[in-house]
Amino acid sequence: MPAAIPAEGGALAHAQALRERIVQGFAALPVPAEDALLNTLAATDPAGSRRLQSALAGRHWQSLPREWLKANWSSWCYLSAAGYRFYLPALLDAALAGFKGDAAFADTMAYLLNPSYWRLLNEGQDSVLAQQQSLFDASQYETVVLFLDFMFRHGGRPARANMALRHGWRHYLALPAIGTAVRWQREQVNWACPAPEPDLQPLVRQIETAFAHATCPPLSALCGSSAGDEPAELAIELSGLAWQTIAPSWLDQNSAALSFLTARGLCHFLPAFMRGDAMGLLQTDGPLFHLTHSGVIPLEERFECLSVAQCNATIAYLEFARAREADFNDLATESIDEAMERYWRPRLALT
Repeated sequence: MPAAIPAEGGALAHAQALRERIVQGFAALPVPAEDALLNTLAATDPAGSRRLQSALAGRHWQSLPREWLKANWSSWCYLSAAGYRFYLPALLDAALAGFKGDAAFADTMAYLLNPSYWRLLNEGQDSVLAQQQSLFDASQYETVVLFLDFMFRHGGRPARANMALRHGWRHYLALPAIGTAVRWQREQVNWACPAPEPDLQPLVRQIETAFAHATCPPLSALCGSSAGDEPAELAIELSGLAWQTIAPSWLDQNSAALSFLTARGLCHFLPAFMRGDAMGLLQTDGPLFHLTHSGVIPLEERFECLSVAQCNATIAYLEFARAREADFNDLATESIDEAMERYWRPRLALT
């Protein structure tokens, strides 16, 4: 992440300035009529959306208790354009007011402001979020963007705020915060791998050589599941990327890709995770589990697209991992031994 540029006085002063901007931009709005609070998505949860409607009816957003907001924020997806514009500031203000003592709630707001990645992948846009944003004037829209920029710089989940800026709140591309978000993402996917330690050079070079000509599948061939937002999010975030130039922090952020990508997608990004794990660059678990356990998709199907050279490189990584785990992780070594005997070595013998 680029160096933060905090407002004078640091994060808390920055948060207070944003709270004042929220009041200036949203406090004078009229309270929406009760029958104009909900959108069409509310029909998918009649009971929950009616409770929300009843709780909000006739109330100004500044009167809503913080604890109630923390318990009910997820229902904001049911609000109409008028309801969303009027009541979103309550969440943003509550998040900023408690930022010092309850940063997790502020991080949750960064999550809320992301679009539906399932809709982005399958429909080309999140029409629900677009409709909810439709009544924001330019200044109000910028206030939300500035909140996300604050979370990007000071929050505990900067990547989540960054995604919201790049995918959900980029209507005004000239806003500096949008440019910052896009530049950071470009840095993450145009990374130069440092030289490995001498003892790791043979393994790293074998991985790099075996997968040197791998090309990323098209977006339509990346998402391995239609269940929920996460698989679609991962496919969108990884689409078009060369595995060689993905920063370890980007791999950490998208480590669930090993579970949700198609076989073609997994085989393309596998070397990035193997190299990163071997060099000790990852903060999350490496690909070892996915190379040794079948899960829903058998190993035979998951890795059928690997070439002989790529299989050899993968086996070399597994042998490295076994040696690393041998003294303190019996379960890992047993899993590696079983997978090598059952799949990896027989697979190589058949090619």
